[in-house]
Amino acid sequence: MKKVIGLLILLITLSCAGISVFAAPEDVPDYIRVGISSGSVGSSYEASSSDGFAIYQYDGGDITQVESFEDITDIVIKADEEYINIYPVDEEDQPPVYSYNNTTKYFVGSTDMEEGIISVSGKSYRGGVMLYKSSASTIRFINVLDPEKYLYGVLPKEMSSSYPLEALKAQAVAARSFAMGNINRHSSLGYDICNTQCCQVYGGVSSEVAKCSSAVNETSGMVAYYAGKPVSCYYSANNGGYIESSKDIWGTEVGYLQTKKDEYNPEYNWTAEFTTEKLSSILKNAGYSIGTVTGINIKEKTEGGSVTSLEFVGTDGKAVIGKSKIRSMLGSSTVKSLKFTITKSSLSSEASPAKAYVKGVSGSATEKILSGMSVVDKNGNVVILAADSVVAQADTGKSTIQGSAASSGEDGVDGIVLSGKGYGHCIGMSQMGAKAMAEAGFSYDEILKYYYIGITIK
Repeated sequence: MKKVIGLLILLITLSCAGISVFAAPEDVPDYIRVGISSGSVGSSYEASSSDGFAIYQYDGGDITQVESFEDITDIVIKADEEYINIYPVDEEDQPPVYSYNNTTKYFVGSTDMEEGIISVSGKSYRGGVMLYKSSASTIRFINVLDPEKYLYGVLPKEMSSSYPLEALKAQAVAARSFAMGNINRHSSLGYDICNTQCCQVYGGVSSEVAKCSSAVNETSGMVAYYAGKPVSCYYSANNGGYIESSKDIWGTEVGYLQTKKDEYNPEYNWTAEFTTEKLSSILKNAGYSIGTVTGINIKEKTEGGSVTSLEFVGTDGKAVIGKSKIRSMLGSSTVKSLKFTITKSSLSSEASPAKAYVKGVSGSATEKILSGMSVVDKNGNVVILAADSVVAQADTGKSTIQGSAASSGEDGVDGIVLSGKGYGHCIGMSQMGAKAMAEAGFSYDEILKYYYIGITIK
């Protein structure tokens, strides 16, 4: 895919906090930088490579070898306050064989950057490793490698290798397109993309599976485009039967990420329980001082069924939580998507006003809200009703006209039970849907074009 994927003018991408557009390099880089972990200045890393080691200079995706140590297969890489120092193992008391202080450009790798493997602190990676100083005290551990080799370590982490090959090929193109559409996403930290769900989960050599690598190889260099630009192919495990648009969930219109009913997505249901005590604690820890939670109301939903506004009522006030915070606040592994309903609750919630039917002289009955109405009591005094329940006196005795609550209490429930469907943000490709489509005989490009509206693949 090197230099072949095409010219980039603007890339539509999604930062960890939301969608943004940035200027990209004219060519897709030959190598990308994947953020793995962080450490502190003074940290040291033991590394080994059967091909020996080399020092490389990184320049906008191109690399140049500047020094080679083919006879040294085991080294220690140590970061001090000024330099990155390279020592043969057991020779740290001797002068380093190489030192450099420009941590944005230089890195250590196998002498064979195409096929070589470097093991660092017990984990193996293709390509090389860069120790980037992001501050006076912080080191970022970064894997520099060929984008295709990077995908070897992504696919098995993002999709089960048991899925049909065409589904895996669709995932390979989606993951490649996402990576190419997000070059420099984390440039402030010294790398392009990270190894977590913020970007794409990446596990290095240890996560590689032959079937997934075949899917990468069989789609080598294939990228999805929309309006002539690479597509950030967002995907989730299951969309609950309805693809959500980026505008409804993230607030930004993207042409290929539109609302659509998914005819192939299999059913995936889940439940989540929260006690009153737990809910109150969650709200307090999130900075909402509303006291003990007494009610919860779904205020708004998308066309696809995702909750975009959730109101909590407490003894000391109310809090309305928007779509960007609901799952992160309640726990994204517990509340697996925004597509849920409140199926059980012991919370009283905010009651609706008491109502009654009033019969006029014409004989017809009209529903009236009693709260706020002026009435005349038995002594002839005018009284304004302000409560949500009213006691009425009749010849046969007293009866209560009670307003209805938003959620009713149920035996055995302390708090709420959410019943949901889908898993993830429900935007773009459903991985379970891709599996079902592949099983039904669809090809990888047909799968991708079903989930990303108006794209081309080349």
